[in-house]
Amino acid sequence: MPPSSGLRSARYQGLSLDVGRRAFSVGGVIDLLDRISGLGFTALHLHLTETHRVGVVLPGFEELAADDAWDHEEVTRIVDAADAAGIALIPEIDLPSHAAALLVGREHLRLSDRHGTVHEDRLDIARPESLELALALLEAVTELFPGEAIHLGGDEYFAAPWESEDEQHPERFPSLVEHARRELGPTATALDSYALFVNALAARAIERGRIPMLRIDHVVPSAESPLVPIS
Repeated sequence: MPPSSGLRSARYQGLSLDVGRRAFSVGGVIDLLDRISGLGFTALHLHLTETHRVGVVLPGFEELAADDAWDHEEVTRIVDAADAAGIALIPEIDLPSHAAALLVGREHLRLSDRHGTVHEDRLDIARPESLELALALLEAVTELFPGEAIHLGGDEYFAAPWESEDEQHPERFPSLVEHARRELGPTATALDSYALFVNALAARAIERGRIPMLRIDHVVPSAESPLVPIS
């Protein structure tokens, strides 16, 4: 299925497994695949990374993996079992928030707010190196997990509507505002900086023949006329 048509027509009914918050045995996942196949499910979404841990050994990023993370051989067993069960695997590397475990050894890429507070779980997407990191992680996941879709994460980078006025301040993260205005002009906002980042990941996913997916839980506050709509 070509990504351009798949974006419109792909439908999944399945389960999400949070490998970024706790370990699951390969045998348990294989049993789960068999059970959900029998229930008529079509997909298993693997939330592979979280603030707490990286649940898979990613090529080129082996040092980030938890001690009990799935290695290449274990991933191959899961992929083969999913194929046999007729279940699509949808792997996810969660960025640019929930990223603390991905930023170990790359602390200079953490995002700082206007008060100088460093947010260890957020990637500063204004930095070119941050996009390079995210694209390399995407490539690593596509190397491990074949399939038609990949999940880009994307959630909870900005404040939720119920959070404080200071947390929702449009210039809470100065580096994002400066980056957006440098790229797009004086009316650009931090939301545009986010959209540039996500769209770059989505474009790379499509280049790799994947359908890019994104979380929707307060991804960005609504904007009537964003300079850069999320693709």
